[in-house]
Formats: sequence, structure tokens, C-alpha cells
Amino acid sequence: MNLHLATMADLVESEQNLTAHLAVLEGEIKLLKWMNALVIGGIVTLILKAFFQ
Repeated sequence: MNLHLATMADLVESEQNLTAHLAVLEGEIKLLKWMNALVIGGIVTLILKAFFQ
């Protein structure tokens, strides 16, 4: 069994890689939240229009 220990440079590189991926995911989540808000707002508008017309 061949074991290798991670160096500090390996850990820093992995952390930077994960940070970059998390930033992308956070941006996508914010976009999805806005899209959901617009869809829910549209549905509420249609329901209110149906009741008060």
C-alpha cells in the first residue's frame, strides 16, 4: 500500500479550488432564488387577478 502525505501547498491548492467552485455555486443559487421569486410573484398576480376582476 502506497501512502502519500499532502503538503501544505497541496492543501492550499485544494482550498483555492473549492473556494472557486463554491463562489460559482453561490451565484447560481442566487439566480435560482430570483427566478423562483419571479415565478411565485407571477402566480400570485394571476390568482389575485382572478379573484378581483
